[in-house]
Amino acid sequence: DFFDGELRQIVAKALSRIMNDLNSPMDRDIVFRRLVMGEKPIDIINRYPGDPARVYELTKSVKRKLKVMLENYLPTQNNANVAGE
Repeated sequence: DFFDGELRQIVAKALSRIMNDLNSPMDRDIVFRRLVMGEKPIDIINRYPGDPARVYELTKSVKRKLKVMLENYLPTQNNANVAGE
């Protein structure tokens, strides 16, 4: 099934590319915990109490970048699937 295998790989590659662009190991850890592991923001804030807004800003920014990357790829895939190719 396309959505199980290929889409998961596409999301993983896109997220990996975004994570590599993050300068700070803390930022990478925050993004990983929130978007990959699904931790709640409050749990991450408790782990990194210095800048609570950072967790929200970073997560929002990464989600936005991920959405753009996926939108750039998926329309061609969806059109091909609709056309039966």
